[in-house]
Amino acid sequence: MDGTAVKQNVFAHDPLLKSAEELFAQLQRYNEEEEIDIGLTRVAVPRIPPVAARELIANALVHRDYTVQGAVAIRLNEDELNITNPGGFPRGITLDNFLTNSRPRSRTLSEAFQRAGLVERVGRGINRVFEWSLRTGRTAPDYARSDSSQVAVSVAVGRADLAVVRFIVEHDERSGRPFALEELQIVHALLDDPRLTLGELSNITQASDVATRSTLTRLIEGGIVESRGDGRGRRYTLTASSYRQLSTKAGYVRVRAFDSVQQEQMVLTYVRSHGSITRREAAELCSISSDAAKTLLVGMRTRGTLEMRGERRGARYELASQSD
Repeated sequence: MDGTAVKQNVFAHDPLLKSAEELFAQLQRYNEEEEIDIGLTRVAVPRIPPVAARELIANALVHRDYTVQGAVAIRLNEDELNITNPGGFPRGITLDNFLTNSRPRSRTLSEAFQRAGLVERVGRGINRVFEWSLRTGRTAPDYARSDSSQVAVSVAVGRADLAVVRFIVEHDERSGRPFALEELQIVHALLDDPRLTLGELSNITQASDVATRSTLTRLIEGGIVESRGDGRGRRYTLTASSYRQLSTKAGYVRVRAFDSVQQEQMVLTYVRSHGSITRREAAELCSISSDAAKTLLVGMRTRGTLEMRGERRGARYELASQSD
């Protein structure tokens, strides 16, 4: 599609393996590439990663419900690649677990496609699509329109975020290992929302809290992610170094500034409700360390927002007399 105009419209009835090859060839005709130089290496960034294209086509043909009439449909426009196939997900597969569970509708068809070299590994196709979409600096595929009558996926194919591509390639070269899918999901998620909790990140990766915590530990040790707060209030964000590499230096400053303003408002709301606040109460309220709470309260006192009553462990902070 070019806007609302149809550039090419093809209907075909062919054997499955031939259909897969022909559909892939059709997509490749429109598969333009961008290039970026990273050190001495020139990296191609395809509009539709070939691995993802093959897996998407194979999934649509292999996992469709052949007891239901209808066609596999592929539509490509400037921004999106949309693929639909008749029948919902196989039994036991949902939008909440399709990245971690694999249950082909027909294992015979799945193995046939693998033996024909049309897919790399049975049961990991969607994961490969997600991985290569994120590696090319685009958003994750969207299966939200899927229901009991169809599986529908929308894949972004518009202009790639080349800063993200550079960040990923440089990490892989520097660390000697490629980002895992879960790590890519977390990096992209924190770019969109820089203050996510463990539970929120687990929902995005479709992994357990234990597995997600392990992934976060690797990212923290690699200097890519940092945590803020304690206990259930702990949140995660990208480090200042990551923001610099992603060409969004101001993003880290905004996150820090937002946290500071939000914490001050939380403290003021608490003091207005309870009359005063201690360092320990401020730490629990804002999910920060005791030292950070002290810095917060001292700063508010210095600016004339709060007044301190008492000393040391007995110190409490009240609204300053001139404060509203």
